[in-house]
Amino acid sequence: MRRLRGFSLAEVLVSLGILATLGIIAMPWFSGLMQSYRLNAATLQVAGDLRYAQSLAVSNGGYYRFHWGNDALVNQSNSYRIEKSTNGTSWPVASATMASDPNVISSWMNIGTSYPGMTLTALNDANNATLTGVVFNSRGSSSDPSNAALTNPITFTVSSTAGTSNTIQVRRTGSVRIL
Repeated sequence: MRRLRGFSLAEVLVSLGILATLGIIAMPWFSGLMQSYRLNAATLQVAGDLRYAQSLAVSNGGYYRFHWGNDALVNQSNSYRIEKSTNGTSWPVASATMASDPNVISSWMNIGTSYPGMTLTALNDANNATLTGVVFNSRGSSSDPSNAALTNPITFTVSSTAGTSNTIQVRRTGSVRIL
């Protein structure tokens, strides 16, 4: 008579217990890892959109602004969009859309919707003054005709609910770096 091979109920239960214990131990590590990946992805998204605004300014001429929605007129502190201006001082109104105004290049992008747990927490110049945007001119450099007091470099902070953050720096020349 041939003997059937397999596992006993006790062996299966012990194996499942060990697997469950390892899963419980690894869960906080995995959660932190996912938070780190989301933070890096959100930072790359923002840096990429800053570079996109710069490339539009160079290729099309004129002024393009990466507009952070933290100002009182917009009141969407976790959002941003790209806008165009011919003179660098007049910009689309906050309620304008891509359909209603050709100077609105992109819709409001809410970073927390695309990357849960991520927030845009600060956009400051070198003197730590809070800004509402980064303006690129036709040479690709960071300048703002409507803000003579602006000092470079400009830093943008992307933060996670876990308390970690990444900083993006925009220099006067227009170079965008993740620090």
